[in-house]
Formats: sequence, structure tokens, C-alpha cells
Amino acid sequence: EENLTVEFTPVTRGDSDVLINISTNATRTPQVSIPASGTGIAPEINVSTQLIQFGNVPVSASNTQSEVLNIQNDGNTDLSINISSNSSITTNQVNPFGTNRSGQTIIIPPDEQENLETIFDPPEGGNFAGSLTIGTNSSFTESVEIRLSGVGAEGAISVQPEQVDLGNLTIGDSERTRALVENNGTALVTVSPQLNNSTDFNTTLDDFGSITRFGSNNNITIIDGTSESLNLNVTQESGGNDNATIILVPEEQSIQNQTIEITTTGLVPTADISRTDVDFGDVAVNSTGTETVSINNTGSGVLRVNRVNIIGNDTDEFNSLAGDSSDIAIDARDQETVSIQFTPTAQGEFNASLNLTTNNGTQTIALNGTGIGTNLSVNDSAIDFGEQGNSSVTTRDVAVSNDGNAEISVTATIEGTDAGEFARSPETATLSANETTTLSLTYEPTSVAAHSALVNISGDSANESASVSLSGRSTPPDASEPGDVQFGFVPAENTATESVTLENLGANSTTLEVTDLNI
Repeated sequence: EENLTVEFTPVTRGDSDVLINISTNATRTPQVSIPASGTGIAPEINVSTQLIQFGNVPVSASNTQSEVLNIQNDGNTDLSINISSNSSITTNQVNPFGTNRSGQTIIIPPDEQENLETIFDPPEGGNFAGSLTIGTNSSFTESVEIRLSGVGAEGAISVQPEQVDLGNLTIGDSERTRALVENNGTALVTVSPQLNNSTDFNTTLDDFGSITRFGSNNNITIIDGTSESLNLNVTQESGGNDNATIILVPEEQSIQNQTIEITTTGLVPTADISRTDVDFGDVAVNSTGTETVSINNTGSGVLRVNRVNIIGNDTDEFNSLAGDSSDIAIDARDQETVSIQFTPTAQGEFNASLNLTTNNGTQTIALNGTGIGTNLSVNDSAIDFGEQGNSSVTTRDVAVSNDGNAEISVTATIEGTDAGEFARSPETATLSANETTTLSLTYEPTSVAAHSALVNISGDSANESASVSLSGRSTPPDASEPGDVQFGFVPAENTATESVTLENLGANSTTLEVTDLNI
């Protein structure tokens, strides 16, 4: 016998059936047929796509884009794959493409699948193209090429204007301006505005665009192809030529910073006050004295008087016609006048200070004045002369005093039905501050009756007066009974004389008059 070797080399997957025919020289069996069968086994790779487009991906260490590639084994034996990638790039020869399984051998059983994450991490802006080669153990498909493409998107900012000259600014004044920040690139840009202030004026960032308010530590993201407004507020703080810089710092270090240079010329106003001490002198109580102060601007900028206020112990007695708050603007080499009033409500000295708060310091003006007035008084407001006889003269003295601190002229008048029964001396007098004079009041009754009157003492100030009420009584005389007269015996033709005594028994000095005598 002989051994015959039969080989099976499948060219496709699946079952194969054949007959092996053997021809012989035997008469009975000139041909022998032997059936043969076998199954061809092989892996088969199937990918979800052969073109992956990553689109625009921002250039950033923190920004990558990934896409998932599905790989399935459609064969009937294990599929073994390995991955390599290559790229065609513009300048930077760093491969921007990769996978999460690079360098690994992946075994996929029949009818199963694996997901492969492809990654695009552009190192710079521009268009990138490459491919991903997947090698297999399949004799039918030894490798599959996946084409890759992506765009490195990068923002780029510009600013207009780059220089801002605000011209002349008086210290304390503010000026607003606006700059336009534009993203000329192909990706979002996050910008951080930073202030490099001069020591001579203060710059603040009020808002960026219409929706975001921020200070120097806030950021804003600008969409590619759009712009935002940066509002700047500058407050001048000293004189001279000044400058400051706004630095716009993108979050991505590859994007160039932009700057805005701000320049000003600081003008300095100078307040020259005509009077630093205002003395109103003597002003009558409840009357008003007015004085003026001139404010001269001898500097180069507009002098702004932002507030005029009175401070001190006696603020109620003084008043500025400019009011407590003001907005007086005085051009260079010009002047304004402020009126001040003093209205004392009581006697005595009053003091306060007037503060003029300007955009270049505070000026203080001392205020003083004396409230003067009179205060009439009498030491006896009611005098009773008692019972007096007709035509008698009785005098009493009253002390009239001026207790105020101003001179006063007084006039004494007697009023009432019985005013004629009384008299005063002197009728007029002038009293200095704190002076006292004597007013003599006399009762001279001319009729038997009770008498009363009122002495009014009035000053040349309508509010000053005093009064003394007067009273007295004049009583009648009282005649005594003289008794009988006895002549006795008197010879004819002779005359005898006897005295008759008539006595006034009245208790006052009213004279007893004999008005008739008859026998």
C-alpha cells in the first residue's frame, strides 16, 4: 500500500466539499472517488467609517477633540489588530492625531466589536490631514486606512483705538471713553483686562459689552468673528502729563496681548479766598447781617466747589446763601462770590466755620459775630402813694435798668383817667448796656378821690418796654367843734373879744378851708 497526502488550503471562509478521484489500471475499479470536506476560517475587519473629520478645534493645552471609531470582527476566528497613525501637517512636525490604544494589540473575537477613540490635538492654527492604519491578522484584509482631518482653530484679538488721548482734565474730574475689542481668529478668546495705573490718575473698567460687569479680576469670552466694547472711566488725580495702560491678556498664551495707552494732561485749580476770617460785628437779635467772600481761581483748571457747609457750635446762627451742597464751577483766572448771613437769636458772641470743599482741597473760613439787644426792667412794678392831701406832693423813685448789651433810648409816659394826678421825671433817657437810671414819680392830687394811672416805659426797639402801675388816695379835711363863746358882761359901747379855735382833724395834709362865716 501507499499513503496519499491530501491538503486543504481554503481561499474563503466557510465549508468546502470536494471529491478526490483516483484513476487506476485495475479492470474492476478503474476509478475510485473519495469525498473530502473542510471549513475555511479567517477573521474579517469591519470599521464604522474610513473618514473622520474633527472640524474646528481650539488650539489649547486643555482643548482636544475625540471621535469614536467602531471596529467589528465579522470573521469566524479571533481578529488581531494594531494601530499606527501618520499625518501631513503644515509647519510644526508634531503629529496632532492619536488614539487611546496606540501601540497596543487588540484581540476581537468573532462577531464582537471594540470602540477606538481617535484624538485630534492641534499644536497650532491651520488645516491638518493624516491617516490611521489598522493592521490585522486577516489574509483577506491585511490593513485598513482611516483618513483623518481637522482644523486648529485659534483666536486673535485686536483693539481700536490703541491710543486714547483725553486731553486736558482738571483734577477730580472724570472722563469716559470706549474701546472696541475684536476677535479676528477662528476660536473663542477669553480675555482678562488688567490695569497698569499711573499714580496720577485712576482708571476703572466699568463694563465689558452690555451684559458683563467686572473689575480688574474678571474675564470675558469673545466669540470668534465678534467684538465687545470696553468702557473706560478715567479720574484725574494730579496735575501734569500722565499716562496709563490697559493690558488685554488672552487666556491662551499663544495669543498676543493687546494694549490701550491712555494719556491726559492734568490741570490744577487753585482757590484763593479773599477772607479767611469774617467778623459780622454787632447785629441786633433776630436781625440779619450779610458778608461776602470772593473765591478766586488762580490755577489752570476749573475750580469746582462741591460743597459749602457750616460747622461748629453755633451753626444755627449762620447761613450760606449757596446752601449746604453746591456745584459752583469757576474757570481759571475767574472768581465767584459767596454770601454768608448772621442772624443771632440771642444776645452774646457766636462762632462757627464755613468749609468750602473743592476739587483741590478744602478751604476754611472762620465766622464770628455778636448778637446785641436790650432788656428793660424796673425794680418796682406797682407804687401805692397811700392817702395824701389835695395839692400835696409825694415823690417815689423807680430804678429803670437796661440789662442788655446794646444802648437804648427810653420814653416814660403816664396813661389813664387820672394821669393828671401824677408826674414823672425825666421823660426821656438813654441807657447804655447794663446801665440803670432813676425815674422819679410824683403824686399831686387835685381832688378828693382815689386815683390810679400807668407809667409806660418804652424803648426805641419795638420789643422792649416796662410799666409801673400807680395808685393813691386824697382824703377830705375834718373840722373840730369849737364850743360856745361866753362874752360875759360888756358895758355899752364897749367891744369884747373872744377867740374861737377851729381845728382840722383830718389825717392828711388836705387844707381845711372856711368858705363862709355868718352870725
